[in-house]
Amino acid sequence: SNFTVTFVADGEELAVYHCGYGDSLSAEQIPEIPEKEGYYGVWQEFDSDNIKGNQVVEAVYEHWITSLASAETDENGRAKVLVEGTFLPEQTLSLTENDGEISFCIESSTGKAEEAKQESTNAYRGAVEVRVLCEDTENAIVEVKGENGFTKAETAVKGSYLLFSMEQPGTFRVTYAEKNSMIIWYVTGGCVLLALAV
Repeated sequence: SNFTVTFVADGEELAVYHCGYGDSLSAEQIPEIPEKEGYYGVWQEFDSDNIKGNQVVEAVYEHWITSLASAETDENGRAKVLVEGTFLPEQTLSLTENDGEISFCIESSTGKAEEAKQESTNAYRGAVEVRVLCEDTENAIVEVKGENGFTKAETAVKGSYLLFSMEQPGTFRVTYAEKNSMIIWYVTGGCVLLALAV
């Protein structure tokens, strides 16, 4: 009628509970899984509400997913947006485009995200490196939306993509300076010609 439930991670015993037949363990009693670089951990499934025998519950470590691609692509099959971070296998990247603004979120289609690190909930809130597909990377400007509106982001060119950082998934927009540059060039050139004529 007396049982033990033991929690083990990487061969290390983290907690041992002595229970009676049919007893339960609360969520607060289940220990946190130690961090392991490049991995996230979840406890093996077990019935914590109705204990009927001795159990050894092992932590299972799995690799983080380091990049996600949007389902939206161009005519050549290239993803419109790519993001880099530490994601769970169940998490996916979804885009919404509205009046030139691109909003994206990273969510889990199952509840397993809440079983991993505390900060990895259904909606991912961590920092991300974003790559957005651009027609003209030389003249493109990326602006990230914050509490006070849009601010210009520092970018780097990676092939046909512009790379920039965001503190968390959100909204950005891409504008092109080429037309404005041409207008300035024509206006400046016209002023010079007028001055010469005078």
